[in-house]
Amino acid sequence: PVWWDMKKKDFVRGDQCKRTAPNFVDDSFHNDRWREVDHGVVFGQPGSGSGFGFGKFPPPTGRTVPTQRGRPLVLGEPDVPEAVRQQARTMGCQILALGQDFNFQSDAESWHCQLRAGDGQRTELRNLPRPELYLQNAVTALQALALSPFQLDRDTLERGLNLATLPGRRQLLHRDPDLMLDVGHNPHAADALARHLRAAGYQRVNCVLGMLSDKDVINTVMPLLDVVDRWYPVALATDRALAPAGLQRTLLELGACSDAPAPAAHRAVKRLLAEVHSGELVLVFGSFYTVADVIQYGDLEPAKG
Repeated sequence: PVWWDMKKKDFVRGDQCKRTAPNFVDDSFHNDRWREVDHGVVFGQPGSGSGFGFGKFPPPTGRTVPTQRGRPLVLGEPDVPEAVRQQARTMGCQILALGQDFNFQSDAESWHCQLRAGDGQRTELRNLPRPELYLQNAVTALQALALSPFQLDRDTLERGLNLATLPGRRQLLHRDPDLMLDVGHNPHAADALARHLRAAGYQRVNCVLGMLSDKDVINTVMPLLDVVDRWYPVALATDRALAPAGLQRTLLELGACSDAPAPAAHRAVKRLLAEVHSGELVLVFGSFYTVADVIQYGDLEPAKG
């Protein structure tokens, strides 16, 4: 997540962004996607009556940036927590939710979306190039842009979609064999990743898994059980980590094929890249810590092409 710093006129990254999760791009609108399970304490679970009132958020600059009254609120989820709807009504903020006010469809080659402009008029964009992002995220960003004062032509939109990447989400760090990094750590992220992997058609998927002990391990692993051929549980460099022996035990209880626990993700990755064949995937998943270990110590060249 990033904040738009109104003084520096630039995007700012920081720990506060990770903790609060929303993305402010401009003070005229607010763009967010709900996080499942582990972020429910902050936002409330979808459809629940609990959650964090979004009137103000503390950015890393130390200033409090209010969500302005009467400004639109773009939500990349169809099931909006009731607490958010109530707060939006109180502040006079119009909610635009995925599947209700804007939407998308996809086919094998391209995708299409329907957006709502600031004047309420609907517009459709067809035959868009597929970005290296989940389409749910991409269409949410496009809807936010449709409400912004920016006027983007078709060539600019296509160029942006072709260049858009999100480090740590479906990030290919090595090719042939492929090494993919994904920091997903909850059922929602796992389900989206599983759908992507099914469509990718790898001959075999090997998953290096490291997770924190306060995460919903069982429900995060389950969407991937029919996609991953073999699991490689690893230790993480944090006291919050779930011991790899515990991960292995959970995987075996779920009927998965698990390798012996490894002391670090980067060690498991180096071993796998030397063993697996072309057409296979080495997936690193389960936590920011798991992915960070591979990036920091893996000594791997970024993927090309």
